[in-house]
Amino acid sequence: MFGQILIGLAQPFVLSAPTYYSSLWFSPRGRVSATAVASLANPLGGALGQLINPFLATSPKDIPYMTLY
Repeated sequence: MFGQILIGLAQPFVLSAPTYYSSLWFSPRGRVSATAVASLANPLGGALGQLINPFLATSPKDIPYMTLY
């Protein structure tokens, strides 16, 4: 439960960071692409984690080790 609260508190900062950094580092022409790539990094990382899990747990006894504590 504590982890969910901590992530919930940090999420607004993580989700708003791509627009802030793209306005600092990129020209107006490249901001849209930079913001799109940076915004998609979070869900693509989660999807990649879901795809990797079956390779980490090769037997049913390995399933508890897939959870991060």
